[in-house]
Amino acid sequence: MKKEEAEMLKSLQSRLFNARVDIGDIEVAIARLLKRKDALVEEVETVSVELKKTQSEMTEKYGEKKVNLETGELS
Repeated sequence: MKKEEAEMLKSLQSRLFNARVDIGDIEVAIARLLKRKDALVEEVETVSVELKKTQSEMTEKYGEKKVNLETGELS
């Protein structure tokens, strides 16, 4: 086998190895992102329930009024 042919095989094997390593890195990143997404979905659910409860309490206390969130004034 010629030296150039051996180098070509070595180069191709190296590229294949690197691509496989990169795929592994991407899979780990995807797993982390999915875990973070799950945590955020849970946070959205929790905050949504809390918001609805608080809105209901405020409606009972102040009636059906609009609230200026900047000033806290009711209209």
